[in-house]
Amino acid sequence: MRRHSYARFTAGAKTQTCFRASELIRRFCQDTGVLSYKLPGPSSTFPGGEEGPCFLQKLLGLRKAESSEERLPECPFAQRHLASLPAVALQHSLIVKSNVFMYYGLSNFYQNHRRYVKSRDDSQLNGNNNSLFNPSKECEPYRTSEDNKPIAPCGAIANSMFNDTLTLYHIDQNGTGLIPLNKKGIAWWTDKYVKFRNPVGDDNNLTVLFHGTAKPVNWLKPVYMLDSDPDNNGFINEDFIVWMRTAALPTFRKLYRLIERKDSLLPALPAGKYSLDITYNYPVHSFDGRKRMILSTISWMGGKNPFLGIAYITVGSICFFLGVVLLIIHHKYGNRNNSADIPN
Repeated sequence: MRRHSYARFTAGAKTQTCFRASELIRRFCQDTGVLSYKLPGPSSTFPGGEEGPCFLQKLLGLRKAESSEERLPECPFAQRHLASLPAVALQHSLIVKSNVFMYYGLSNFYQNHRRYVKSRDDSQLNGNNNSLFNPSKECEPYRTSEDNKPIAPCGAIANSMFNDTLTLYHIDQNGTGLIPLNKKGIAWWTDKYVKFRNPVGDDNNLTVLFHGTAKPVNWLKPVYMLDSDPDNNGFINEDFIVWMRTAALPTFRKLYRLIERKDSLLPALPAGKYSLDITYNYPVHSFDGRKRMILSTISWMGGKNPFLGIAYITVGSICFFLGVVLLIIHHKYGNRNNSADIPN
């Protein structure tokens, strides 16, 4: 696990900055998907002994619905050492008055694949003790560990859970202040209190209840250590529950945190500079994917979803066109046999 502060931003600027320190950094710059080029400027020295700046520019495109989106710089070589990179800055003057929803987004990740969707054990996730130690065969090859212990939670969906950590700071004249991110209330009520339950026993200690099981292959820690809060730990952890609700499209976003207003007179996110700190755990290079962080608000109609609008307009236009064509055909050929004699 490596901690990188290269996603630091100031809400509104139209430039991203990183520095070319080696071939590794060059590949990193390219993999962000943004134009990369050299500019003259003061040199900076990095591990490896190379010097020279590399600047990435990208328009931010702030949305009218007080929604902004920024791709997280992604390092496909997490197993190699990357020192702390210089900050990435944005500038943004919007005063966000309502509650803010923080999402993480992934692209080119097919959660809708048939075998992937089936790779879970709903009975195990519902707290059934028998399924906890004898998971469904649908979870293969993530059903048991190498030492033949049952995996909890089993299956490919749980094994691929998103586990980057995002921390947001507000920078003002008084220094840097942590923005409180609420990790509760991000999952559907029916998922939290009906579909997902922890196993039960004589002892409510999850460490004891999950004893004899193994963590998923790609997880850093077992399921009973996801959170120190007992109401948000184990199978009822809301980050886990949100991930387990699979997306229909390969490019999707999932709710990560809530930024709530402390006072009705104060905005949730005042205008100014912000810093986003990312703990990088989740590689996406293997499936040629991209990661994003989205800050958005909602209206009485819900969150912004351009796909539905485009789909409705497209289908409506096709229906209108076909209606006109059929109307012309009806008027031109529909009365042709009206005067014909009907045979006995």
